[in-house]
Parts: sequence; structure tokens; C-alpha cells
Amino acid sequence: MIGKNVNDVILTADYQVEGQEVMTVQDEVFTKYQACDLQNISQNDFENYFKQNTMVKGQNLGYNDTLAEMIYAKSWIARAVAKWLKNAVAKSEAKGKPDLNLLFNYNMPFRAIGKMTRGLIDQDMVIAILRIINGHFWSGSKGYFHNQKRNKARNKADTWYEEGK
Repeated sequence: MIGKNVNDVILTADYQVEGQEVMTVQDEVFTKYQACDLQNISQNDFENYFKQNTMVKGQNLGYNDTLAEMIYAKSWIARAVAKWLKNAVAKSEAKGKPDLNLLFNYNMPFRAIGKMTRGLIDQDMVIAILRIINGHFWSGSKGYFHNQKRNKARNKADTWYEEGK
């Protein structure tokens, strides 16, 4: 539909997009969610519905993926870090007092790293880190060190400015 506004539609046409047809989910749990029947969703329903993980080892990770999902990364270093984080979270939970900082980092998306470090790691550096995690070690390292050098220069200028106050 094309129009000047919602009430003044000038042209209407049907079109078809080539590609794979999107399947609709027709399982019992989804129907409960769709009907807002939350009282009848069991813990098991919840776990099974949200455990439907489509990630596979060796896939590329992106800005919205979490640090926990590094377990699927191409880089063995990223997978080792993810395992360490997972074990650290499990140990803190086993003590009966979970470490909230670990849980926060474990479930944090990559895009939040720059915000969490108050600019120490900027978004360009996050992209470089993702390149390393996605198996492009040399190009990611180059970007990482380039950004680190730029940040050091910026921090040095900030220090000089603060001392001059």
C-alpha cells in the first residue's frame, strides 16, 4: 500500500517474495505463551522452550551474542574462556551465593563491552575482538592493537588535561 497517510491510500498491489516459507510454530507450549496462559506453563515447559539452541560450534558470533556463546566460537581461545567463565559461574552457584559480576559478564552481549569499560575498549576494538573470536586472528589483532594504541594516546591527552586544571 502506498499513500499520503494511513487514511489516504493511493495504490495497492500484491507481491510475492521468493525464498523459503516461514514456518509457524504450533507446539503446545507456544500456544500457552500466545494465549498468555502463564499459570499453566511448567518449569520444564519453560526450559525446553528456551533451550532450543540453534548455535553450532564454529559459527561466527556477532555484536548481540553473549560471552557465554563463545563456547561455539571458531577460536579455541574463545572456547577456553567460555569454559572458564561457565566453570566459575557454576562454582559460585555451588557455594549457594552466586557471583553476580560473573553472571553479568557471562550473559553480557559483546556490544556492551564498550559501554561497560567506559571507553577503554571502544566499539572498533569490540569488532576486532569479534574478528579474533571468529577465527581471523591476525586481522583482528591488528585492529585490536591499532585501537589500543589510539586509546593510550587519548588517555595520555586526558591525563595531561586533568593535570593542567
